[in-house]
Amino acid sequence: MGVVVTKGSNRISIADEFTTLREKSTLANIAESFGKGDISLIVVLDKKEKISGIITIDRYLEVISEGIAATTMCRDIMTKTYFVTNRESSPIEIGEKIRGKKVDAVLTQDANGELHGFFSPNDLRSLGVDLSVPMKKILSSDLLVDVVN
Repeated sequence: MGVVVTKGSNRISIADEFTTLREKSTLANIAESFGKGDISLIVVLDKKEKISGIITIDRYLEVISEGIAATTMCRDIMTKTYFVTNRESSPIEIGEKIRGKKVDAVLTQDANGELHGFFSPNDLRSLGVDLSVPMKKILSSDLLVDVVN
């Protein structure tokens, strides 16, 4: 796990490793990046250095298992299942924002937009953040209206 919260603190300290690649980088470049150290996420940047998507290690393994060509570009396999938050956000605040959404990674950045790290929804769960979607209570009067209709 790459997320640490100091006891009595609302701040998250991130230790997971990530790297960045351009949209036109290839599957071969992705393989090389994941082969270096403990990289578990690639952040894909557009021409203007803005985040355009992510590639998780799971997504990479899914793609190579399909036999896709090594010349396939990042932009063709990246996903947009990420959330960007301020580095100062607390785990509870982040949990409230991603609850009920399909998110593979939460990226953190500073006020200047510089990317500092990422963590997964499972990291938040391990910190005790409840990400479950609250169930709507069904009243017996609602059921009666459905039956009558």
